[in-house]
Amino acid sequence: MAPLIGIVLGLLALGVVALPFLKRGHPLGGGDALEVLQERRKGIYRDIQVLHNDLNVGQVSQLEYQERLQAYRLQAALLLRDEDRFQELDQRLEEAVLALRQDPRGTLTVGEGPLCPSCGRPAREGLTECPSCGASLHRSLSSS
Repeated sequence: MAPLIGIVLGLLALGVVALPFLKRGHPLGGGDALEVLQERRKGIYRDIQVLHNDLNVGQVSQLEYQERLQAYRLQAALLLRDEDRFQELDQRLEEAVLALRQDPRGTLTVGEGPLCPSCGRPAREGLTECPSCGASLHRSLSSS
């Protein structure tokens, strides 16, 4: 009887430990933020198609169609903006990692120098404008 209880408890403990890794959206279990945003946007596009079909069969009025369509378009636009921001941040992170890997002497460090208050990219000391976006660095230099 004791070995059977031990096996059951062992399987239960293994299940508790493995569960977070099997859930969608866990960092080690698959699914990432960009995929979630894309799926939400695709869902909105499907909702727009259903709404269009409902209009064609007379289930919604033209006024209701226009109002709901506008709301769906706004939601989709916001998701597209978030996707673009996410991809831009991902690209900047990749560029930073590549720069650190390509530095043979190890002279680059993360967080060295002031950061642009507009785009967040690093700038060299003494510059008055960000080389990436052209924003003024005066405030960030005085606050460093």
